[in-house]
Amino acid sequence: MRGIDGADVGTVERVEGAYVKVRADGSLRWIAEDQIMRVDQYVHLEVGADEIAAAWVDEDPNAGEHSDLHGRHERSDVKGEHRHLAHGERNERQ
Repeated sequence: MRGIDGADVGTVERVEGAYVKVRADGSLRWIAEDQIMRVDQYVHLEVGADEIAAAWVDEDPNAGEHSDLHGRHERSDVKGEHRHLAHGERNERQ
């Protein structure tokens, strides 16, 4: 994962809910998906490494939530299409 400044932020573990789980500085962190600008061979953030370090979450924001991944997938067609468009718009800004 890289900040808009090109600095390495950490290694993406996986997507969990509305957050991306990242291993950074030997610890797990969660970054809100709305901070993602685009994805190619790297996940690029809309902010620099210093800004994201101030904004990430140190504890699992999804802890205690019921995990119904299949149900969320089945209901995500329109939401996923909306996200796709939002990410496309972000890529155009670059």
